[in-house]
Amino acid sequence: MSAEDAFFALIGGHQDDAWNEFHRHAAEGRLVVQRCTDCDKRRWPAQTACARCQGLGAEWEEIAPTGTVWSFTIAHPPVVEYLSDRVPVTVALVSTDADPTVRILGEVTDGVSSLRIGDRVMADFRIVADGVGVPTWSPVDTTDPRGAA
Repeated sequence: MSAEDAFFALIGGHQDDAWNEFHRHAAEGRLVVQRCTDCDKRRWPAQTACARCQGLGAEWEEIAPTGTVWSFTIAHPPVVEYLSDRVPVTVALVSTDADPTVRILGEVTDGVSSLRIGDRVMADFRIVADGVGVPTWSPVDTTDPRGAA
């Protein structure tokens, strides 16, 4: 299995245009979410229709790559071959600063042993295949202006 196939197996096989667009932006080092063009509701993951108004129009909006750990888990057995060299792997659901109701999932790459719910984090991006990136999260020093809310 290729790294790209393993990655898409990990995220549930989402290979539609919206997911491809999200991952292309991530490969460029940009954290983006969809914004409904009818009601302005931000959303992640990418969806065909808005859950609030059922509108079909959406635009991609770049948001600040910072947020707060809303929840996290540590997976010990390798779920897929793609992660076998990085177990245990810590995955966090991060409430974004741009919109706390928008939560983005990603691997935590640093500070895992001291990670707590409520910690401030900043996104970085891992390239998993040509033109395909994923957000990862690292705790930030809250005295650093880039990590302050």
